[in-house]
Amino acid sequence: MKKENRKPKGRGGWRPNSGRPRKEFSEQQWEIMNALGEKFCTLEEISAFFYVNPNTLQARIAEKYEMTFDQWSKMRRYRGNVSLRCKAYAMATDKKKDNPYMLTFLMKNHLGMKDNPNSSEEKKANNFTINLAYDPSNIDTETEHD
Repeated sequence: MKKENRKPKGRGGWRPNSGRPRKEFSEQQWEIMNALGEKFCTLEEISAFFYVNPNTLQARIAEKYEMTFDQWSKMRRYRGNVSLRCKAYAMATDKKKDNPYMLTFLMKNHLGMKDNPNSSEEKKANNFTINLAYDPSNIDTETEHD
């Protein structure tokens, strides 16, 4: 075979079926991968968990979900945020195990409440000037009453 007719070497060379076998994920592994994504794991952490190259993981996600890893990760993180919100709300409102710290956190972040009601913003809002149409220093304090 002439040199110009041969395929370039690399990734298995020119021989058919040479190189490392393709990594496929089972449905159970996909479920675990989705759960890891919901727990805010990074590409490197998930690929290390499955003992695969990050490029391989990106390629399999692109094949299965038709989106990039960043898009997939963002979607999974949103699901994780929902789970955290539900858990925080349950912790704050559980009658058996009230968590006042969680309740305070939710009240501050979702209801706009503050620890110090006289914050600097409110002081600025309350600092105003009244302009009178007359000069109060010229008013005669001694008026005659009939």
